Amino acid sequence: MWPKQYYADLGNLLMSKGYIIVLFGGRQDIQICNELSTKIPGSINLCNDNKIFNTAIDMKKCRAVVTNDSGLMHIASSLNIFVLAVFGSTVKEFGFMPYRCKNSILENIGLYCRPCTHIGKETCPENHFRCMLELSPQSAFDKLNTILKAQ
Repeated sequence: MWPKQYYADLGNLLMSKGYIIVLFGGRQDIQICNELSTKIPGSINLCNDNKIFNTAIDMKKCRAVVTNDSGLMHIASSLNIFVLAVFGSTVKEFGFMPYRCKNSILENIGLYCRPCTHIGKETCPENHFRCMLELSPQSAFDKLNTILKAQ
């Protein structure tokens, strides 16, 4: 997972440009979303208890979704919403990328230890987590802002 603080920093950058930030997640994300909603004042926390249909209805109103390589990425893809997917220990070549939607992948290309898994890991086997830590909120903002301005 991309660091929580990076999501908070990106959310605040986007809010400073007038974008509305909505937080999505399931049962396992409630604490994270609550923390992020505090760190991104004015954000809308729609994290729920795994109500996928409700998530899809609310997500359909979004212009873009920033997400880890996760189920939420696939929900956004199925709704044909622009997806900025953050890939750390996995790679798109494994086939778990946004499907049939406009998308961009934020990844640390050329890192010697990537990929270390096909489904993500809780901890970094190399103990540096560079695959995620070197993906700055500013780089995500730049990619996303360029796309949103073009829409």
